[in-house]
Amino acid sequence: MEEVPAAAPTSRSFVGRTDAGMLALWNPTQFSTIVDYDAWERELLKNEDILQHVRAGHLVPINIGRDFAAGITARIEPLAGPKLSEREARYLFASSEPYLYVSDGEICVSGLEGIGRDPPPSGVMAIAPGRYQVTIHMLNWDDEPGAKDETGRPAAHALPDFLILVSPEPTPNSVYRTELETFDRAEIRRKLRERPD
Repeated sequence: MEEVPAAAPTSRSFVGRTDAGMLALWNPTQFSTIVDYDAWERELLKNEDILQHVRAGHLVPINIGRDFAAGITARIEPLAGPKLSEREARYLFASSEPYLYVSDGEICVSGLEGIGRDPPPSGVMAIAPGRYQVTIHMLNWDDEPGAKDETGRPAAHALPDFLILVSPEPTPNSVYRTELETFDRAEIRRKLRERPD
């Protein structure tokens, strides 16, 4: 019997921006009724509205409590329990607990304000329908020697600010994070205290 090679991860890198205080990974099918600002406001203006979508697996927040622009790499892994590469692990700053994502065939990543309205092509990926586990990793990319070019901007080979790992749900009825804040604040404060000046 011929051995079938394992499927390779699918990955896409892009810059994500938000003026609404949050980026999000989201299922476009679940937000197809958003066609204008009024529809967006009815669906996503209040935290409780957003949390309903988080609990249902329609949306995964990338939320650090402020507006920001960041380098993002989203990687769809074929197997449950994906690991960071040695390089990624070396510059890891914080990791979220796993969130649930229920796919209808695509993943979009954009600012919260972009949900349902023309997501950027670079932030859209095909993914088989099903239930997935999503973990967000924040990386100290600029701690890596040579990560910045001569102007101080990220070099072409630099790691992203955020690495999103998407993998098949490991077991049915797994417990998932349902907080709007992606990372535990106490962990972030502890890591900041431990960072060398």
